[in-house]
Amino acid sequence: MSAVEIPGFGFAVTVKTDCPHIPPLCARMAPPSDDLARALLAAPCGECGDCRENWVNVADGKVLCSRYVSGHMLDHVMAAKVSAAAAGTGGVDGTGTGTEASVNPCVAISFSDLSVWCFECDSYCSSPSTNAWLLPLRRAKFGPDASERADAGGPAMAAPGLEPSAEPSADAPCEPAGPISAEPGQGTTAAAAAGAASDAPIEPAGAAAAAADSDDSSHGDDVAPDALAAACDPSRTEDFVAGILDGSIRRIAVLAGAGLSVSAGIPDFRSSAGIYKNLAKFGVNASELERPEDLFCIEFFRENPEPFYAASAMLFAKDATKPTPSHFFLRLLHEKGLLRRVLTQNIDGLELAAGVPQSRVVQCHGGMTAATCTGCGRPADIALVNDAIQATAARMAAPGGGGASGAVVIPHCPACGGVVKPNITFFGEDLPPSFYRTLHHDFLHPSPAGDPDADPCDDGPIDALIVMGTSLQVAPVSSVPQLLPKDVRRLLLNMEPVGEIGSLPGDAVVLGDLDSSCAKLAEQLGWTSELEGLVREAAA
Repeated sequence: MSAVEIPGFGFAVTVKTDCPHIPPLCARMAPPSDDLARALLAAPCGECGDCRENWVNVADGKVLCSRYVSGHMLDHVMAAKVSAAAAGTGGVDGTGTGTEASVNPCVAISFSDLSVWCFECDSYCSSPSTNAWLLPLRRAKFGPDASERADAGGPAMAAPGLEPSAEPSADAPCEPAGPISAEPGQGTTAAAAAGAASDAPIEPAGAAAAAADSDDSSHGDDVAPDALAAACDPSRTEDFVAGILDGSIRRIAVLAGAGLSVSAGIPDFRSSAGIYKNLAKFGVNASELERPEDLFCIEFFRENPEPFYAASAMLFAKDATKPTPSHFFLRLLHEKGLLRRVLTQNIDGLELAAGVPQSRVVQCHGGMTAATCTGCGRPADIALVNDAIQATAARMAAPGGGGASGAVVIPHCPACGGVVKPNITFFGEDLPPSFYRTLHHDFLHPSPAGDPDADPCDDGPIDALIVMGTSLQVAPVSSVPQLLPKDVRRLLLNMEPVGEIGSLPGDAVVLGDLDSSCAKLAEQLGWTSELEGLVREAAA
């Protein structure tokens, strides 16, 4: 999602109008009556009781606070994903496979401005399917004639994409319209909020058009300049290092992105030298794509797999790529007994090649070690993919080969003839269950400290998070830094600021070349000789 400033008005966001999750979800879940809508708007967060900035979940009616209050709506969505992955139910289409309990609760509506957010798309969305929900909420928020005033362009609707002019008040009273009850941990549900009103008949609000929903303070990626300057002060990093040395930081999680492997010769995606801005260099005819991200979009791949395999020939058909000094820094964290987990968005496997054990690495977006047929769904031999990539690379490099045109080899399933795809996560696909299990065990529900039989790195909650080499633009991994308690220290090692890291007093930010930043950290920790030894050993 992008945002631009409109002088004199505020910030306009690019609202997604083709969210695939909203229509099936709204078709399945009944919208609120006017009485229920009034009760929902008056309800506090079902977890913490806060009233400042709440959302209602369309799938289950829970009222929970935004990620910039205590993050209980985000926690709820992530917890549901963990449960669905463990049970094998639910899906990114928003409908699940069984009872209502398996419905993916990925869509929520803000009470601040009635904007609609999809956690799967990681974006504000606009869809006619939400009309039946939005109109009773608008009437409850702005009065019984809100829909008429909205249709006439009156104040019931925020201007499309504009940030609200007023922040929610910290002193806003909670005045429930009826009896409200919720068990701890369950959230305030629509039925609980409405009391007897939940038995009232549901009457869809009709076909009046809903405006594109506006941005609000619950999703602002920018950090105030003074806060960022403070986070970039070397003293913050020194405090982080001191925490490791004095033992107050003992369990570190790492969130890594494509920047980790750039110095190994593997390009990132969004920088000026990245894949998306240099498609021709990677064998891709840009005219075949509506947008660069289509290269890794599952729907586009099903229609035309050639651009992906052309790019793969340039990316993966090469001599063995060696880990970078930053990868070996992760190994040192493990060898020092400090590494809880590496959540890597990379598919290159260089964390493992550097010597970080498999038990400590979660490949959030899969890897190039297995494959599946997109036709019959059967597992396929990864050799089919590797052979196709190597053959394509040889054709493209041959004299008179003419680049990718006519040179791309597509691997096919020997059973059904369908196109074979490596088990990497494309846009439009869900992440592997291991990612959600890790969120559950390491971030959302860590075991309390004190287990004498546990590995020290697994005993108790995470002390610190290091975010390195990532743009934090791909959901749901982009939400990971916000899942930890606000007193957990966070260190960003990146070429530029990302997300809201730097906004908290304990955040530290180091901007610049990642290998150099890791080398500096190793020096401060007294690990320089060990890091240099690992790098020399790999180069030998």
